[in-house]
Amino acid sequence: MLVCEKYITKELKEDIYRLFSNISNDFIVIHTSLIGVKGFTGNGSKQDILNELLETMLDASKNKTICFPTFNYDYCKTGIYDVKNSICQVGALNEFARKSSKFVRTHTPVFNFAILKNKKINLEPVDNVFGEKSIFHEFIERNAAICLFGTDFTANTFFYYSEEMQNVGYRYIKPFKGKIIYENCSEQEFTVKYRVRPRIKGQIAQTGELIDYDYLRQRADIEKAGLLNKSKLCNSEVLWYNAADAYSFWKSELSKNELYFLNEQSQENVKRLYELYGYPLTYDKVEK
Repeated sequence: MLVCEKYITKELKEDIYRLFSNISNDFIVIHTSLIGVKGFTGNGSKQDILNELLETMLDASKNKTICFPTFNYDYCKTGIYDVKNSICQVGALNEFARKSSKFVRTHTPVFNFAILKNKKINLEPVDNVFGEKSIFHEFIERNAAICLFGTDFTANTFFYYSEEMQNVGYRYIKPFKGKIIYENCSEQEFTVKYRVRPRIKGQIAQTGELIDYDYLRQRADIEKAGLLNKSKLCNSEVLWYNAADAYSFWKSELSKNELYFLNEQSQENVKRLYELYGYPLTYDKVEK
């Protein structure tokens, strides 16, 4: 155990070690937010803090494979994904891990990950970012734990894989053409396809406006089913669940009600969209 606490407190360090000792999975996907976490001494720079935090997590995880989301949504606008230089837009610690030589980054635009270089991982780009060849499917194959470190279910993207596998009608496959710039500066033309929320009359359906999710119920339901685990994180908490178990649960719920993930207002909105554009919604019908 790393005993020196320069930049993070002893309490936070102990909570991190306890967390990783409680997670039995060998593959852990970690969504992070440090905004509300109170476990820092107030000393050192941001880089000092992030370095000590990451090193603590790596030491506590021992030989487990750690995977940080490094999502960058700019590809959908610019058509460029630079594996080495496109910044992570989903967390300071994730961005720090992306730049660490201990991690490698997957090559799929938009939904990519920084993965600790201690296991063989398929880095090659896939066109359907939530499909059966995606890393989200690999999370099930590798019996991964999905961990929400200081954040809540709004950061939980794994359920998008469930939507893709069940071919939900309220989101549709949209192509995004562009190119990938690899670490060696070689380039590849590439088209990403993923299931997006409807874009109506030139306006993207932003959260709360057209289609949004009931994250509180999503958490409550898997907690009631006994699938959600919790661990103390100073003043906050860490949540985690087994990817395969959650997928099985969500698959069952979606088979009974395709609109299961959506909040009540969004369910009503979707029904109106079906009346306007038919079922299922498609890119050609809605946006072209």
